[in-house]
Amino acid sequence: MAYAESPKGLTKWQQFQNTAREFGLFLYNKEKKEVMGRNASSWGKIMLFFFIFYLCLAAFFAAMLNAFLATMPERKEGPKLTQYLAGKSPVRVLPYHKVTFDKDEPNTYDEEVKEINKALKPYIEQTGEDKAYYEQTPCSFNSTKTVEKGEKQCYFDLSKLGPCYSTAKDFDYGYKAGKPCFFLKMNKVFNFVPEPESGLSYLQVTCDKGTIYPKETPGYPVSFFPYRAEEHWLSPLVALKVDDMGSMKIKCNVYGKNIERSETYLLERGAYNRIRIEIN
Repeated sequence: MAYAESPKGLTKWQQFQNTAREFGLFLYNKEKKEVMGRNASSWGKIMLFFFIFYLCLAAFFAAMLNAFLATMPERKEGPKLTQYLAGKSPVRVLPYHKVTFDKDEPNTYDEEVKEINKALKPYIEQTGEDKAYYEQTPCSFNSTKTVEKGEKQCYFDLSKLGPCYSTAKDFDYGYKAGKPCFFLKMNKVFNFVPEPESGLSYLQVTCDKGTIYPKETPGYPVSFFPYRAEEHWLSPLVALKVDDMGSMKIKCNVYGKNIERSETYLLERGAYNRIRIEIN
């Protein structure tokens, strides 16, 4: 087999052999007792340098972590900053604040139904697997007595949600009829105690369309609060049952003496305590 010669008179195969030989010599030079161009003393110095370097880096990280943990309050003490985060509404919509579905095509709203089932499961378990963490008496929607520190929270009576809740296995929350249910849930705010408008025992929720449940007390009862970083604490729910079919936009507000509302209803513009629900 003939090989083309290079300008230096070596074939490509000979050049490859020379390159391989030189690389092998670079990896280990028996005469100079070097590995990758360094002898034992050189490797020892460089390894000592990086050992000290990473040791200092680890010590610095540990010191910063210790400083962070030293200023972090205990869970039971709650956060030092409890203001609402920008762009995060104190009230959120379940399943989503925008839904698009066809009542005759179940696959177009299966995801919404699953999301609601997932959100309601902890409330169902208040009288089931998690009943040890709750008083086995339903919360009063007419009382202004708050939960004392150390007391167990009462459980939320889901039957108060009217047509928006059922124990039926294939319950679809009104999507099959084209009149879905939405759930408005307050996010956790440490040590927040609602101050309702005069004569009420709950933060009032109003919407310009649909029917709100619980019907007699449409809002968030004081008796569920405050939240003190309890692991199993659950906020009360408000259900909105859409009364008409078709595309629409629904605007909802939360009212209370210590509740502020943004000018906008759009979540992407930083809306808080005001909600716009869109159905397509």
